[in-house]
Amino acid sequence: MDVLIRFGFSIEDIKNMMDTNIYIESISDKNIEEIIKILEKNGCSNKHIKNIFVCNPFVLNRNYKEINNLIKLLNKLGFTDLYILFDSNPYILNLDDKKLESLYNSKKDEFIDYLNKNIVI
Repeated sequence: MDVLIRFGFSIEDIKNMMDTNIYIESISDKNIEEIIKILEKNGCSNKHIKNIFVCNPFVLNRNYKEINNLIKLLNKLGFTDLYILFDSNPYILNLDDKKLESLYNSKKDEFIDYLNKNIVI
């Protein structure tokens, strides 16, 4: 959890995140650091990352490899500007890449329309 403080989260932000996700205490700093690196690599600013974690503290429960696989799939499917997608709907980061790919393959047109309609720019 020290990594959150070093990243610039206030104690109040962390307490609020812990109220929502009681497992934050047991998450390794290494995993959180890797999640931050992945998000930064995909265009997320510090402000985006703080918003993502505060709105969806459950993303911290995910293994960074799972998040990386999800991002690879989104890139493969043609999604760009992922920082906008994640900032406007941070819960997307909770999706499993295999389930998402299956859903995409079964309902491509509906899926793309849904995501495009629900992205707030």
